[in-house]
Amino acid sequence: MAAQFQTPKDLVISYLTIRRSIGFIALLLPVALIILPKILYGCNQIHISFSDYYHTGMRNLFVGALSAVSLFLFSYKGTPKGKIKWENIFGNLGGFFCLGVVLFPTSSACGISCNTITSTFLIPPFDFLTHCFSTIHFTSAICFFIVLMIFSFKLFQEELKDDYDEHQIKITKRRNVVFKVCAIIMLISIVIAGFCLLSLGDECDLLRKYKPVFYAELVALWAFGVSWIVKGQLFWKDVDTNYLN
Repeated sequence: MAAQFQTPKDLVISYLTIRRSIGFIALLLPVALIILPKILYGCNQIHISFSDYYHTGMRNLFVGALSAVSLFLFSYKGTPKGKIKWENIFGNLGGFFCLGVVLFPTSSACGISCNTITSTFLIPPFDFLTHCFSTIHFTSAICFFIVLMIFSFKLFQEELKDDYDEHQIKITKRRNVVFKVCAIIMLISIVIAGFCLLSLGDECDLLRKYKPVFYAELVALWAFGVSWIVKGQLFWKDVDTNYLN
């Protein structure tokens, strides 16, 4: 017999846990990609973008983390008191685009100086296919962050209900501000990363020295993570489970 929820709290734990899990992966992945190569391989280089880590010893971590986010997004169905239809649709879209980032890796434009692996798994053998993979990869990444911005700016926004007490109104407003700020930060960060890739694509020395793309992507990922953790109510929890959405 299939397991069933016995109380509303059981359902609450399930979707709050999914939100928190997605958020923690987004927060911890950049930290792991920076620290672990130093510990495991003696590589002190921070690569030009997160996509470059596919070609390093951190490939399994990079692919595994994004695959986990994709799975969680596919599993995320929203909540009965939330915008369940649209959360379900955009959760599936986010999972799809995140999977596109994983399955269609891009080549490293400026090369990788340390911790490189030579496996050709999922790397196309022809130049025109490499271009196609790169196009799909970057398109998927942009669409993925657009979906995340929609979650933060629109779907995560909580309406103030008539039965909310003063404390509930305060924490709801606070969360809504965090969601909007995170969405704006993601937008600015992705615009900066895209601008740097397009305008400085051939300036490998500058990209290696200042790493604007990597740090812009890092900020976007952390904003994404904070948004989902706050929505998962690790902080500013609802006073009553009847308020949950």
